[in-house]
Amino acid sequence: MNEEIFDEIEQNEEEENETQVVPDTLYIQQANKSFGEIPLALTVPDNLEPVKVEGFTLAWQKVALGILKDIQKSTLTQDKSQSKNLPYVSLRGLLEIGLDNVTRIQSNLSLSQYYFNSQEPQPFAYLDGGDKDTIIKLLRPILNDWITNHLKPFTERENIDPKKIDDLLDLYEKDELLTIKGLYQFQILPWEWNKTGTAQGKGYQYRVLIDYLARKIAGKEIFKDLGPIKRIISSSSSFRTGTTELITNPISLENTKGKFSLVVSLEIVTYPSVHQPLLKIDVSKRRWLYDLGTPSFNSSKISGFIFSKKYRDRCFIYQVFCQKDKHKKKPKEEQKKNNWHWVLSEDFEALRRKLKLPLTINNPQEIAFGQASNDSFQVMLTHRNGLQKHDINVGVPEIDKLEAFESIKEIIKSIGIIPFNSYSQVQAGKGEAHKPDDTGSRMIKWQTLLLAVLELLEKDNGGEFEFTEKYLESLDEKQLNNLLQKHFNFDKEQIFGGKNLLKSKFQFAELKDWVQTNQTAIESFDNQEKMLLVIFYEKQLKTEVKLLENMIKMLCGEAIEVMANRLPENTHGPREYLPESNLNAKERSRKRIETWQPIVKQLTLRNQRTFCLILAPEYYPDNKHDDNVNKPSTRQALAQ
Repeated sequence: MNEEIFDEIEQNEEEENETQVVPDTLYIQQANKSFGEIPLALTVPDNLEPVKVEGFTLAWQKVALGILKDIQKSTLTQDKSQSKNLPYVSLRGLLEIGLDNVTRIQSNLSLSQYYFNSQEPQPFAYLDGGDKDTIIKLLRPILNDWITNHLKPFTERENIDPKKIDDLLDLYEKDELLTIKGLYQFQILPWEWNKTGTAQGKGYQYRVLIDYLARKIAGKEIFKDLGPIKRIISSSSSFRTGTTELITNPISLENTKGKFSLVVSLEIVTYPSVHQPLLKIDVSKRRWLYDLGTPSFNSSKISGFIFSKKYRDRCFIYQVFCQKDKHKKKPKEEQKKNNWHWVLSEDFEALRRKLKLPLTINNPQEIAFGQASNDSFQVMLTHRNGLQKHDINVGVPEIDKLEAFESIKEIIKSIGIIPFNSYSQVQAGKGEAHKPDDTGSRMIKWQTLLLAVLELLEKDNGGEFEFTEKYLESLDEKQLNNLLQKHFNFDKEQIFGGKNLLKSKFQFAELKDWVQTNQTAIESFDNQEKMLLVIFYEKQLKTEVKLLENMIKMLCGEAIEVMANRLPENTHGPREYLPESNLNAKERSRKRIETWQPIVKQLTLRNQRTFCLILAPEYYPDNKHDDNVNKPSTRQALAQ
């Protein structure tokens, strides 16, 4: 299992920031504007002069990683069930601020158990441009700072053999802590395309291209009067993907409490028949806390951002977490009171020294109140629903998205990048009235599906099955109610207040066409045996499962084998109702994935093309939300 998946699950739970997912659409459609006039994607012509880049990767040398692994193992509890993480967050902060050309830094710097067990050290940072000697010169004070001021105090607190630090310092003196590997010079634009005419990028090209473009844009003004936009180097996006974010300085609105920033999301994607990659652009808001609230034992970490005037092109991330009061002895009257408090993590301390922030900044609540900011820098905490309400609404006007698009287009046009406008609406033939055909995307109403399923079930008992109104004409409301009770154990009173279903406008002609198209498409697959669809469901959803099974049978006929199976115990439900709820997100995710393994093994042994559908609520009784790690962990387990 890829450790990056766990990192992303954990960081998503900690941040829960408000950057919206980039939409699939490539255009903004407005009144009186034809499709394609307002694109939100850029591309390049096929005949573009080659654009090449050089860069470097950072990785631990094997001996150094072995020593760090020994230090981490020395923190194991007596029962060997838990160990403490090394203070890598402080090193991550030092690297962000000390390396001007760093584009990406892995969240755990390859210092997690997964990477310790890897046969070969993996890169944990990417740098664009520069030269090796300069990088070595910049890294030496960073590594010395981290070992002396962060790692050594950690080993002293944990009573770890001081020789381990001496061994690391010996490697440091010989420049043998890290491997600085130069990437060969390679071409990031234009791309080759396959025989279908679709851009064909190698894995690294997505990441390198988006980082190259982000560095071109960072430090420039994208939105009028909002100052330079800054790169976010460490984010919740995966370490090797073709996505990145840039963010504006915090913005205040008149007579409105709280602040926000505009976030520009960039993504490299490919589309069928398009020869070159597309740069998709979207804009969203990230709102900032103005009151941190009272912590409790289940409070997640909160991401914070530091914006410094000294650094036009990037901002810096730190974290605030919830910690229990370490004082064991308390007066009896105090024992029942809340003894949790917000604490700044070590990455903040590293940034404080390098950015020369005042020593008086040590209270996260004061940061939320705005008392840690001044004219030179702003220290912010990301808003999260549940901690407080916010005066500023989510969502961004389309005019802001267009402003970002136009600004970015101008900034990078020297590379040869142009607006994407190759797709357009299909025009009607000559002499034909133009009527957009939305048949393929039209919805079939639930009333039609329900009545068709009832007819299918009755057909099994010898009834006629034609998808026509003839069957309905033979029913009255009482007979319909009896059928619902017979097959699904509910009656029409439970369906939208018991409205007269037989008076609905049905779509049996459309449904018949849809079924025929479905079955023809499935039968055309080059498949020697039936495909398998496994429906995993919660025990309280038996009625929904039966209805779903029969809908699939109606829509796909015998082309798909359907199997219904109960969800494994303790894979879904509210966090507090599941075992080991005190574990962090990464550890809880591992537990969920382990629970799925016997079922995954059984499905694998079938050696059959298999699809899985999970029926599990988002909210449980008492409005309890499903644990955030459950659904992504299930997807990762089944993807194996």
